Amino acid sequence: RVERIERGRLPDATLRAVVASGSALAPETLEAVVQAAGGNPLLATEAARAAAAGDGKGPPPTLVGAVRGWLADVDEDARAVLDALAAAERPLRADELAALPVADATGALVRALATGLLDATTERTGFRHDLLRDAVAADIPPPRRRGAHRAVSEAIETCADPRDGGRAAEVAAHLQRAGLRAEAVERLRR
Repeated sequence: RVERIERGRLPDATLRAVVASGSALAPETLEAVVQAAGGNPLLATEAARAAAAGDGKGPPPTLVGAVRGWLADVDEDARAVLDALAAAERPLRADELAALPVADATGALVRALATGLLDATTERTGFRHDLLRDAVAADIPPPRRRGAHRAVSEAIETCADPRDGGRAAEVAAHLQRAGLRAEAVERLRR
């Protein structure tokens, strides 16, 4: 039996000590790692390893590999929800999630939540941490990423309140990332 223990974030000073004990990062890099990790020692350690290796672009490769392993057994619809949340780059509202093109959006969301990567409230669902979102996003193949952006654009547009401009700029940005430039321009002209 596995019991999940929820821990709050570690204080920055403690996280600094954890990261400094395992690497010889420059002070400004160490501080950037601590701030990016948001109190999470696993994310701080992985980000420090990537920074020490000199890459620094995108999420740490070891974290991407770990997330890939965690998602290996996730079904197609749950993965589509995770991909859409990664593409959205923000938590999605319940109505936006329900508008995603999956057969059973609620069931898919429940299975996506079971991965432990997401945090949900009554109103919104998003990744527990930006580095986790970035690790999922980094592992989405380009054709699937374009599909995720299209799905997000359609969900946002379907649920947008016309009084706030229908979120045209956000919809257009996702259409652009989906490779649908003409549609993106059309949304901005409306």
